[in-house]
Amino acid sequence: MSTPEFWGVALSFLTLIIVTLLAQFKWLGSGMIKTFVVFIAGIGVIAWLWVAGIPPAWFAGTKAGFSLGGTFTITSFLPGKEEERSFRFPLFLGMGLTLLVFNFLAHV
Repeated sequence: MSTPEFWGVALSFLTLIIVTLLAQFKWLGSGMIKTFVVFIAGIGVIAWLWVAGIPPAWFAGTKAGFSLGGTFTITSFLPGKEEERSFRFPLFLGMGLTLLVFNFLAHV
């Protein structure tokens, strides 16, 4: 693993850990601010991986990339406890839509 790949993965995990801890200890509050911060974190997790180029098949417009993006997007809409859903929905929606956008852009 090269240095840019390492930092891409490290920043991706760090983003995910920080937003999870903020939500777990309720430091984000509730409502639109929490939703926005978690959504942006979901975008950031995938964007850091894209910047690092890991793994290229996820972003090259392949079946794997579209499937993963679709899975994250659909999973964000699954029912569950409100406390869990208020975190899962924006995070998975941000990750899924970002993956779908990167895969669509690979075909443009």
